[in-house]
Amino acid sequence: MMRKDYKMTIRHIPTAHERIPSIAQALFRPLLLLILLFSHSSIFATEVQLDEIVATGTRLKYKQSLFPVNVAVFDETDFESNNPPVLSNAFEHIPGVDVSRSGGVGGVTSVFVRGGDPNFVVVFRDGVKANDSTNNRGGGYDFSQANIADIDRIEIAKGALSAVYGSDALGGAINLISKSPTDSKFALFAGEIGGRSYHRISASANLPLTEKLALIANTSTLNDEQPTARSSIRIDSISSTLAVAATPRLNLLFRAKKSRAEAQSFAEFSGGYQSGFDLDTESRIGNEAIMSMDAEYAFHGKWIAKTSLNHMSNTADIESPGVESTGPDGIPPNITSTDLFRTRGSFLLAYEQSENLNGTMGVDFEKENGRTDGQLLFSPDSVVDLSFDIKRRSIGAFAEARLQINRIAMLSGSIRSDNYDYWPSVVTGRAGVLVRLGLDGLYFRANHGSGHKLPSYYAVGNTIVGNPLLSPEKGRGYDFSLEFRAPDRGRSYFLGWFESKYYNLIDFDPEIFKLVNREIIIARGLEFEVEQAIGKQIRLNAHATSIDYRNEFGSADLLSRPNWRAGASVYWTPHENLTVFISNLFVGEKKDASIPTGIIELSSYSRMDINLRWKPSAKHVVTVSLDNVFDNYYQQAVGIPSPARRLRIGFELLLSD
Repeated sequence: MMRKDYKMTIRHIPTAHERIPSIAQALFRPLLLLILLFSHSSIFATEVQLDEIVATGTRLKYKQSLFPVNVAVFDETDFESNNPPVLSNAFEHIPGVDVSRSGGVGGVTSVFVRGGDPNFVVVFRDGVKANDSTNNRGGGYDFSQANIADIDRIEIAKGALSAVYGSDALGGAINLISKSPTDSKFALFAGEIGGRSYHRISASANLPLTEKLALIANTSTLNDEQPTARSSIRIDSISSTLAVAATPRLNLLFRAKKSRAEAQSFAEFSGGYQSGFDLDTESRIGNEAIMSMDAEYAFHGKWIAKTSLNHMSNTADIESPGVESTGPDGIPPNITSTDLFRTRGSFLLAYEQSENLNGTMGVDFEKENGRTDGQLLFSPDSVVDLSFDIKRRSIGAFAEARLQINRIAMLSGSIRSDNYDYWPSVVTGRAGVLVRLGLDGLYFRANHGSGHKLPSYYAVGNTIVGNPLLSPEKGRGYDFSLEFRAPDRGRSYFLGWFESKYYNLIDFDPEIFKLVNREIIIARGLEFEVEQAIGKQIRLNAHATSIDYRNEFGSADLLSRPNWRAGASVYWTPHENLTVFISNLFVGEKKDASIPTGIIELSSYSRMDINLRWKPSAKHVVTVSLDNVFDNYYQQAVGIPSPARRLRIGFELLLSD
């Protein structure tokens, strides 16, 4: 419990708002100049040409059906069907993916891909790397801080992808993608209210300013509370994207976004209500700002040049009461302010000989500065400083190619070399094959890839457990799958097997009270998904994942990840203007831990959700959602009850020409 005989204060750290220009200054002033410069030019003779979406996990363009790696997509249709209340719920029905919340709706939320740690996945916001390597989770992304109203599409590429992205893509990549401008003018207003003070409001506008210039802007706010877990979250965000067709050969895309998240929850590993203590809650305030520019120029012939430049700023202020314990393992009250600045750029040349042969090669660079100003408050007279300030630079060279052989097989491969300031260079690769079998729509896919991840700033710089001698974590993986796709007949089937081996992993050594490299973890599993249409009104979906974990070193249990999970859903259209979506989720037992209780096995659970979507006209939508229909009680973290049953009612209003 927080001591009451002294006052905790957080020293002022300039926020993202104070450090970088506001969205209006950073984006709209340059946009105004562009409009003034080009509005009377003969350049604008054709419509804005928007580049097709490049799937996550590659630098080439693929049809999703012929994608070289195992990728899952949660698109606009899925958002409409499921209507998840927060972003983390969107991952729950994707095979091979698991979600864990450490402290209710406001607690740190992690996504596990194929059993790997959350920090083994590189997370992008519209292609801008968003992982925060200053946190004590090894640089894993906290999905509770992302506003679902900002996201239009999620792409999850599974398997080692360092050959494409370098460090952090040890187990996969996730891209959270927002809407892009179009050539139609519209404004969309959406709102939703529900039990426990839940509300979500958003407004977006798409403006084709000229024949060659289009802008989309969005603002949103989300508030969610969970009194049973003494947890809450509020996220406010604003973003804009500008597409410019400068010439028939040159396309530009500018993005800017800013968000602020305020969260309250029990601290990680506190044990919540199960700890036996009357705990205070932890408060976290995060600010994220992103600016990016992408350009694509098509040469005469078959060459395309692409360049990208982006900057991300992430700050967090955390005030924690610590974790109480009857033994010596408790954590005293602490305050932490972290800052991360990351600038990334890339240049590549792509060769598009035909649909049968494509390739690309290029270089990218990254410059980071991560710093923490923190204190452990044992007493007013006993304070331990946790501060560090670390800078990193890296440069990578990469190449990727794809070869189609007689419409029967497609070969793909990537290779990359990363060079760092303080570690030896690392070379990673990926190779894959996709074979069309005799039966129309039946494919066999196989992949092999390697990956690596640099130690986080916290792991290197923390004054208590940090170890500057840590080596990068590494891994490799295989996967094989059979897929049958017949969308014209309303059916698809998928069965896959994978193995991921992670070694040189970072673990805490209690004897020297430092982080060290030693763990070797192997995860093997099966993924299954089937979708079947019944007539024109009903579509059924079922999925299942089973993973077997093995810790070769044997020094630590693998926490927060179940050995199996499954789900089933029914999408019913009783009327052309009405859809009903019913989903069931089943999650197996898993081990979790808190400092007061030690390791505990959490029980398996199931949950049903229902969403009704009624579209009385082309411009109006009404939704009615019931979360956790049977009010099942379950825990995703020790002592933290998950959200109970809740009714949500929403609307959408579309204004267009």
